[in-house]
Formats: sequence, C-alpha cells, structure tokens
Amino acid sequence: MAGTRGRAKSEQDTESAYKRVGRLASLGLTERWQTALLLPSGLDDLRTVCPSLAAVAGHERAVIALRPAGDPRAYFKGAPRTVVPMADATGATMRCTVFGDTKFWMPHFLEGQVCHYLVRPEEFNGEATLRIEELVDPEWVGRLRPKYPGKPNYLAAEKVREVVIRNLPEALPQAASFIERELEPLVGRDRLLEGIGMPGWTLQQVIEEAHTPVSPLMHAAAKRSLQRVAAFAALAKAHSHRLSRPSVRALELSTLDARVRQLPFALTPDQSAAAQSIAADLGRPVAMRRVLIGDVGTGKTAVFGSAATAAFDAGGRVAILLPNLPLAEQVAREIRETWPDVPVCQVTGDSGPEHLGAERFMVGTTAMLHRQPGDLDFVIVDEEQKFSVEQREALATTSAHLLTSSATCIPRSQALAKYGALSLSEIRSTHVKKNVLTRLWAPEQRRELFGEIARFLEGDAQLLVVYPMREKGEDMDPRLSVEVAGEFWENKYPGRVRTLTGEDSDERKTQALGDMRANRAQILIATTVVEVGVTLPGLRRVLIVAPERHGLTQLHQLRGRCSRKGGDGWCDLFSPSPLSPAQSEKLEAFKACRDGFEVAELDLKLRGFGDLGRESKRQSGADDSFIFGAPITPEVVEEVEALWREALERA
Repeated sequence: MAGTRGRAKSEQDTESAYKRVGRLASLGLTERWQTALLLPSGLDDLRTVCPSLAAVAGHERAVIALRPAGDPRAYFKGAPRTVVPMADATGATMRCTVFGDTKFWMPHFLEGQVCHYLVRPEEFNGEATLRIEELVDPEWVGRLRPKYPGKPNYLAAEKVREVVIRNLPEALPQAASFIERELEPLVGRDRLLEGIGMPGWTLQQVIEEAHTPVSPLMHAAAKRSLQRVAAFAALAKAHSHRLSRPSVRALELSTLDARVRQLPFALTPDQSAAAQSIAADLGRPVAMRRVLIGDVGTGKTAVFGSAATAAFDAGGRVAILLPNLPLAEQVAREIRETWPDVPVCQVTGDSGPEHLGAERFMVGTTAMLHRQPGDLDFVIVDEEQKFSVEQREALATTSAHLLTSSATCIPRSQALAKYGALSLSEIRSTHVKKNVLTRLWAPEQRRELFGEIARFLEGDAQLLVVYPMREKGEDMDPRLSVEVAGEFWENKYPGRVRTLTGEDSDERKTQALGDMRANRAQILIATTVVEVGVTLPGLRRVLIVAPERHGLTQLHQLRGRCSRKGGDGWCDLFSPSPLSPAQSEKLEAFKACRDGFEVAELDLKLRGFGDLGRESKRQSGADDSFIFGAPITPEVVEEVEALWREALERA
C-alpha cells in the first residue's frame, strides 16, 4: 500500500504544481520563481544581421530583413516546402525555400510584410538560393537567444522561452535567495562564488548571465558555475544519508561460513569479501544501506543468498525482491536446492499467502508490496535498476537493513556509493571465462547478418532475439514486434521457436523458459522481459533488434544472457532503420564497454545522477532541486570536491 499512497501523493503534487506553473510542471518545476533555475540547453546566435542579400553569402547562417517579391508556391512531392522570391532593402531578389508547415507560410508570404528571417545560403541548379530556417521575433534580432527544453506534442520550446524570459525579473532575486539560504550553513556566499569560479559576482548576476548572456563564452561559464552549485548541493545531500540511518535490530551471522560451505562451488575472493562486509553491516544496530555491484555472471545471488540464509538462522525475517516472475522462480529454486532447510515462501502474482506475517523467508516480485509482510529485518532488492526508489524502500521502511544488487548500478545509486552515502561491495572476478563479441549491424547488412545467424543455428547452441514491442500497432513498424517476428521465425524454423513477453501468463512464461533449458527449443523470441537474471545454459547468441530504443543498462543485461556458463558468445545489435548520429555514438560507446562497471560509468556520464536527496525519487538526469534541465556529471562534482571538503572541516 505504500506504493499506492506514494503515487497518490505524487499525482496531487503534480496537480498543484500545474496550477502554479502550468505546463512547465512537466519539466519538474513547482513554483514560478524556479523558472530562473531552468537553464538553457544552448543558444541561437542571431547577432549577425545582414543589410543585403549580397552580404549573406559570406555567412553560414544570418538574419536578414526580407519581403515577398512574388507569389509563393507550395510543393508536396517529397518534403513539404514553400518557394517564394524575396527582396531585400536594396530591391535585390533571390529565390527562397522554407520546409515545413505550408499552411502557415503560404498566408504569411501573401501578406507581403517585411520580416526578419534566419537564413542559410545554398545553391540549386547552379543558382544561389536561400533556405529560410525560421521567422525571427524582432525582440531577438541582433542578440543571443536562449534555447530551452520542451515536451513533444505538449509543450513547445518557444513557449518555455517566452515564459522564462517574462518571469526572469521577478524570479532572479528569489532564485538567488533560495540558493544562498539553502547553502548558508555549509558555505558563505562569497566563498561559494569563488569556489564555483565566479568571484566578484552575485548569484543573481550569474543566473541572469546563463539566460541572457553578453557572449557565448560568458553563457558557458555561468551555466557551468550553476552546475557546480548543484553539484555542491548534491554532495551535501549524499552526506545527509549517512547522518540519518535509523536504529534497527542487529543480526549476528554466526552461521555464514556454514551456509557458504553449502554452495556447490567455492566463493571467489571478491565474493567472500562482499559476504563478510554484508555480515559486518548486519551485525551493527544501525540500518545497513549497501549496494552489491557485480557484472552479469559474477555470482551475486550466491553472496546475498548466503547472507540471507545466515540472517534467517539469526532469527531475522528476510525478503528478497525481484523484478519479474522468471527471475523470482529461478532465485527461489536455487535457494531451495542449495539450502533445503530454509522454508522459502514464494510470493508472485496470485501465489503465496495474503498475509505474510507468519513467513520468515520470502522470495517474490512486487506482489510482496501489495501483501502485508509485517516488520522485516533484512531486505534484498535484486536488479535495483528495475525498481523505483519508492519500491526499494517500501519493504525496508525504517526497521530493516537494505541491500540492493545490480550488474549495472543506476546513476543515482552509483553516485551515492561514490560519494560515501552508500556502502559498496564489488565483485569483479568470475567463476568462468567468457568472451562475448558485440557488433553493430547497419540496415544494408541485414542479409549478411541473417546468413551468419542461419549458419550459427546449424549447431545446437541457442539464440535469443529481442524485439522492443509485444504486438504490432497502427503507427509502429510491424518488424519490431514479437507478435509478427514470432510468426516469421516459426515459419523459418518450425518447432524450434518459443515466444515470451511480459503480458504472457505465468504458466506460459514458465513453459517457454523450461523448453529452452531442456533444449526442446533453440530460438527464443522475446521482449526485454528476459533482460535480468534469467539463466539459459545453452544460450550463445543474442540478437537485439532496434537497440537504439533501449538504455545502456538494458543492452548490457540482454548481452549478459549469453554464455552464462563461459566460452564464446555473440551479441548483435541491428536496427532495420538508419540511426541518428547520437544513436550511433551511444551504441558505439556501448560496444567499447567491457563490463557492467564501464557501462554504469558511461550511463552516469551521459544521463547524470538525478537528485541525491533522501526523499527524492529521481534516479538519473538533472538534479531538479537547484537547477533544472542540466544533468550533474562526475566531472562537475570533481570541480567542487575541494570546496566540499573545506565545508566539512568547518562543520
């Protein structure tokens, strides 16, 4: 019920924020003065204003005043566009083209008014022409114009700029006062400004310069300085976690060594160190908040399973939370097989008792959050990236030790661990050696890719093919759905294919995975429901269709499904459509990552670590408590670490 109450409160907060700031609430703002802390994503340089068409030729982009000198014509073959002759102040004319909404541009040109346009010189059939990129508001002619984030089909970026600029005079002093008030116990205003690289300025001046700068250089300096302010505040928030640990029951794990000896293999040094660190934390009367990080296949389950069963021996009540049914069944089965004397209560979907107060060792999905588990002593959340902060804390409340586990730590947890708010255990060594080759295939390489897969399937190794959608939709590429792809693969390899999606019944999920484990099937066509924890011993190859639709963590988890028992494996990334430069860059960077630690670092760098406050639910992206729209990355934090250490020494 905690999750339900949390969602209701969140909806109420969103509704009240909308009343105060309108659609800007979708960007995280709750008060009007916070518009001053919504930082621009960049600038449009509209300072170059050309007096004539002849002068435009020497610039890549320029602003010029033009008027229509003839009738406009609309074309719809290919991209919609409007073509019109335009004249400058001297009377010289040139053919101009604007792409996009012809319903707007045709009437506009017919009015025949002189307006300022942002244009780009081009050439068509050997003739000099201009491409009109936009109609420029006279307010911004000759100036640097800030750009702000919007929401597609909901909140236009131009509207955001209009609201921010209109509110700035009133919002600037309030935003500056907020920052000073929040950070005053830690650092004085003058020392803060010196530490963020803006000595002699005021905070109000720094914020104003970020929005309406005198130069791109000053804009970049002001924006970076405000990111440093947010980074300093983030360190303070991380530190507050260490000061707010509740008192809980200590658990002395006297049987830990005996439980470890029941494992079918010896723990690696990394695993042993992690288990001992967890035991030490559990033995203290202060709530453990530890994250266990280990790449796919490094044996995290063996570590937390040993600690969990020893905690059970010590009289504790234990709950292990997992993100889906297949993984919950797998972990419950492994614990029963390894430690048969532990009475495992499986809680998934409709299975398990409604009232869990009499159970002392529970393994389940989020179904546990909707039962009545009672007070717990030790909560383990496996694959933490699949849960919200609220879900992870719902079982632990203030009475339990909490251990989270992941192969690719979410940015927020990674930052909290990095800056000392969470204890960290790492497992880097593995029991088996495996080598997974990751390749990115272009659309034109489709025939080559599927020919290679056909040769691969001539052996007895298994293939997992992951599609981003469960079923085809009206406006979606049918090639990207399990529904359509399942039929294609079954026709090509009859009897050898199974499909699996999150909407399948528990019985169907269990059957599909059981057929793969028993080698009754060779090919599994699935959505990302299989991304975490699922072990298929015969799986050697993973094909991810449309990988650009997935995050880095998902991609690494999916790649980790193959060659779980060691040896060579292959991960193929294939999109039927051409990738954008940003998508290609992300996937190429992912290819270069050798393990989950590198993936997590890349994810943290690209997305930012969100809000590190104790009550925050934001797990990546911008902080959204000091600044909005600009993620805090480790590089920015490093720039204020000296200032933070100085503040701690004075505290």
